[in-house]
Amino acid sequence: MRIMYKRQVHNSTAFIQSLVANTNTTRLATQSSVERTRKKASKASLKKKPGKWPKEKIPDWLELNDTFNKHYRKPTNFDLNKVNRFFNNAKVKFEWCVSKFDDIPGQKRKDSSLHQESDNDISRKYERENIKHTTSINSSPEVIFLGGTNVGKSSILNNITTSRVSRDLGSLARVSKTTGFTKTLNCYNVGNRLKMIDSPGYGFGSSKGQGNVTLQYLLEREELVRCFLLLAGDKDINATDNMIIQYIHDHRIPFEVVFTKMDKVRDLDKFKKKVTSSGLMDLPALPKLIFTNSLTSSTSPKRFGIDFLRYTIFQSCGLIS
Repeated sequence: MRIMYKRQVHNSTAFIQSLVANTNTTRLATQSSVERTRKKASKASLKKKPGKWPKEKIPDWLELNDTFNKHYRKPTNFDLNKVNRFFNNAKVKFEWCVSKFDDIPGQKRKDSSLHQESDNDISRKYERENIKHTTSINSSPEVIFLGGTNVGKSSILNNITTSRVSRDLGSLARVSKTTGFTKTLNCYNVGNRLKMIDSPGYGFGSSKGQGNVTLQYLLEREELVRCFLLLAGDKDINATDNMIIQYIHDHRIPFEVVFTKMDKVRDLDKFKKKVTSSGLMDLPALPKLIFTNSLTSSTSPKRFGIDFLRYTIFQSCGLIS
């Protein structure tokens, strides 16, 4: 009996321990199931009430892209989506960099063929003068980015080829805080549809040679279809900026104006007055005014204005109506 009693006690203890363990397991499983049910119900209620989702923070300055471009047709969402899809997916490759205009691949051969033409052939001379800023059948259209030192040209180039909602820039063009970091003309092929040219910054830290190669490119490059002049939104338009604007206007070089670093503008009303009084709106060429922020910040969580800049590039290259 004593052995039976001990065996019975042993079995009872094991049974109780097993029961407790099963009870705890069941309790945890039940709590986990209840938690999953609550999460599903919470998601379902949010779907039914769109107002519960956090709204995208739109900076006040973004509306300037409409305010200062009323004389141009506003791109549709379809157009912007098409252009964004191209730039987000296009393969970008570095093609060349030069410190002298004649060192551009194929340019020297092109110049020598022009010199062989007879000066008495008036019709050929007329054709040569009117071919400027148009592209040949076998070449891609080119757009160049101009601006003062540290205005953000390289950052803009990286923005154009990086997803608009991404917080990290691509590595297309090197970015530096050092004044005059870009020393040469740098060409990037975008999806074999167009080419973007990064130029040395003018002003402090630049050299005469850098200015000469840029000006020669502007005047003589047949593939050039549009200039994009970059001005820092948080800085005043200085005398050098006005001189460049006057130069490209006098030589009838098509151009648009891009204001960078708009997220650093503190007084928007003062900025509007600055743009209005700058004379940009009075130029016969009537350049588009494009407003962007190069980097994300608390006031600009995304890089806004880049889609409009992309669209303008595409349009200037004849790739969209």
